[in-house]
Amino acid sequence: MACILAGICVLTTSDIRRGDAFDGRVVLPFLQCRQHPSEKYRLVYIEQENDWVVLESSSKSGQVVHARGSGLAGLEAAALVFMKNVRT
Repeated sequence: MACILAGICVLTTSDIRRGDAFDGRVVLPFLQCRQHPSEKYRLVYIEQENDWVVLESSSKSGQVVHARGSGLAGLEAAALVFMKNVRT
């Protein structure tokens, strides 16, 4: 899991030395960073259920779930959907 998250962090962080990790696009219970309101897609880890979720924020429909899965397989699937949709 750490390797996948590290790769996402490197690919999505605009200023790797001074910026927020993941540019605020990933929500983890053990990492606090500013969330950018302009970002549509977020990768969220729900610790209680061990689930990874890709959410799209929309003013019309609220939040839409694009992927959801448990454990390592869930992270792999969610990471693919997330990286396909996120601007780098």
